[in-house]
Amino acid sequence: MLLNGWKEISNHLTRGIRTVQRWQHLGLPITRVSNSPRSPVVARSEELDEWVTRLSKRNPEPKPLTLADHAQARRHELHKRSMALRRRRAELIERLNQLRTCRLAQRGRGEHA
Repeated sequence: MLLNGWKEISNHLTRGIRTVQRWQHLGLPITRVSNSPRSPVVARSEELDEWVTRLSKRNPEPKPLTLADHAQARRHELHKRSMALRRRRAELIERLNQLRTCRLAQRGRGEHA
C-alpha cells in the first residue's frame, strides 16, 4: 500500500513523526516527490515493514531488566563504593599515624607545633 506523507508513514510504523523523520537518515525507504529536501514523501508499506524487520534482526531490543537484575546491579555498585571508602579510610588512618609520629618526634626534640 502506498503511504503519503510523514503522518501516514508514522501511523503505519506506530511511531512519532519526528522519530520517523530521523529514521530517514538511517535508511528508511522513503521517496521524495521532487529533489527538494522539503518536498512531500511517499513510501510503500511493504518496504517499510521489511526495513523494520531487517533492522530489528540486526539490533534486537535489549531484554528488560528484572527486579533481580536491578538488585544485583545495586549490590555491585554498593560493594564498589564500600571498597573505595575502606581504601580511603585506610589512607586517612595511615596519614593520621604519620602526623602523630611527626608530632611525637617534635615533642621529643622540644619543638611545639
